[in-house]
Amino acid sequence: MRKNLTGQARYSSTNKQISSETFTLNPWWVTGFSDAEGSFNMSIFKSKTAAIGWTIEPCFIITLNIRDLELLNAIKKFFSVGSVSVAGNMHGLELDPDQNLA
Repeated sequence: MRKNLTGQARYSSTNKQISSETFTLNPWWVTGFSDAEGSFNMSIFKSKTAAIGWTIEPCFIITLNIRDLELLNAIKKFFSVGSVSVAGNMHGLELDPDQNLA
């Protein structure tokens, strides 16, 4: 274990970039990571075509810093669905209800 300039422990022994093409994610790791970093959002919209006049759209999102783009791409590859978007220095992986996770 190394310490960085602020005295905090560093648990990585390398600074090399990883590629989502070179490794596969463990399903148990994805479960824990999604539990910690993911969130479910519900959007409610007025709709003229819905029977009750409203549409509810659930969505699962993981948002991380731009330096973790390859990790988001690996998670997207793991689920085989989703889209990665950019907002400032943050990236998000969004899985919407129209995509089949089964």
